[in-house]
Amino acid sequence: MREAWRIQKAHLYPLVPDGKQLHLFLVFTATEAQDLGQISNAVQKAISKLVNEIGPHE
Repeated sequence: MREAWRIQKAHLYPLVPDGKQLHLFLVFTATEAQDLGQISNAVQKAISKLVNEIGPHE
């Protein structure tokens, strides 16, 4: 999960105003190991939801 987050976190950077920070955490709740593709898709979906929620609204 760390690798998926590391690769995709840059999409959030433009949404954080100068002088502000964004703190969040991701919780892995699956009972079985998942492959990187599945985890990456889930992280991407979470980031997309965040971008839509906190992104600039016109």
